[in-house]
Amino acid sequence: MIYYLLNRRDGKNYFPLQIKNTKEEKIIILYFSGTGNSRHAAEKLAELTRDEVRPLAEDYKAAKQRAVKAQNALVFVFPIQYGKLPGIVEDRIAKTPFTGNKDAFFIATFSGSAGNAEKQVLRLCGKKGLRFRGFLSLLMPENDIIDKSAFPKDKAEDLIAQADKKLEAVAGQIHRNEMLRYEEPSGGGRSLFEKLFSPFRAGAKGFRAEKGCDGCGACVQACPMKNIRLENGKPIWGNDCARCTACINRCPHGAIEYGNKTQGKERYFFGR
Repeated sequence: MIYYLLNRRDGKNYFPLQIKNTKEEKIIILYFSGTGNSRHAAEKLAELTRDEVRPLAEDYKAAKQRAVKAQNALVFVFPIQYGKLPGIVEDRIAKTPFTGNKDAFFIATFSGSAGNAEKQVLRLCGKKGLRFRGFLSLLMPENDIIDKSAFPKDKAEDLIAQADKKLEAVAGQIHRNEMLRYEEPSGGGRSLFEKLFSPFRAGAKGFRAEKGCDGCGACVQACPMKNIRLENGKPIWGNDCARCTACINRCPHGAIEYGNKTQGKERYFFGR
């Protein structure tokens, strides 16, 4: 069974901060997302603060990365993979030229352990000359159905509601560029497997399309790395896989599998 969690429209006032931005005052929210958790967090924050949101990997394959000029702070939103930042996120931050305001907030979505991501972030800030303004972790629904299983729908919806409240509580601080209060990372440190495994370098060899695939291209559209193409109506994976599981979770027919680990498992994809 595949289920989609859609953005709720419950009539609440999502602009309690009374923020009136000009283009020059906006913070820039950069996100990387596979199955929608981090995209939702980024868009939710932008909705609350009326700021600008952009995909972090939109020009990933460009020979030269475009500079990001911020008049106000930067906010990076990303998932935790195996207790650390996704390789693509670390790579983009390391290679992207940042000009203007160098204040940076970091928001991490995770379902198991936030691991040592904050330490990675602090090292990155030092290398890039970014001024660390805080690290926020959001417990979100599980999307890694390769090594784990998706949460029940009611639990997933509850976690998203709790994450939204957490964002509402800090949105004003972020917009005003106030240092976030230190928060002890959830879930402890990384396991030995997490320390040794790098999904960014794992490739996509385990993914395949089964007979139910009709060549609709949903996986191509879902891949944030632009790593999938259709040949003769079937998906072909390249070498730039972040193992974000967007393709396997987004397929409307449940026709994508990974090795022998995903058969019969529910899929999870949040949003459009």
